[in-house]
Amino acid sequence: MTRRRGSSCGRRRALSLFEVILALAILAGAIAVISELTRNAGRNAVRSSELTAAQLVCESVMSELSAGIIEPAPANQMQFSADPEWVYSIQLNRGELEGLVAATVTVEPSEETSPRGVSFSLVRWIPDPGIEIPDETDEERQATGADDDSSSNGTPSTGNNASSGSVTVPPTSGGGLNGARP
Repeated sequence: MTRRRGSSCGRRRALSLFEVILALAILAGAIAVISELTRNAGRNAVRSSELTAAQLVCESVMSELSAGIIEPAPANQMQFSADPEWVYSIQLNRGELEGLVAATVTVEPSEETSPRGVSFSLVRWIPDPGIEIPDETDEERQATGADDDSSSNGTPSTGNNASSGSVTVPPTSGGGLNGARP
């Protein structure tokens, strides 16, 4: 038997040009999709990092506001002292609860750093800075102090007039509460 050229009964030794071009097109498409996914993942990682930084700055400003380090008054685009790349704004809104205001702190990057478009806000109820809390009067102190049976140094008295001022408590047996054993 002789072999004929172009016969289909023989073995195929190479790929056709069409199959090579099709494989390259599939490879190029896969590389394009993977590179776009990588680019989006990088962009989202940067945005997530910026949001985390904004959240930390916002929590710091809110903590300073709650602690009284920052005056609870409306403020706009104030530079954050610990990180000058961020600015914060404070809004105070009176609600239905008397004596409390809703403090809203919003943090954004300063215009000098870059317009990143990231901002973060927190809202917390704080005592109204416009309401003054009266100090306890002498009469109220005496009324509450008359009910207490305490000595002049602030330690509770034992009822007996010991000159040393110390109280001895006997140890409990068994090592547990009320002498109970485990």
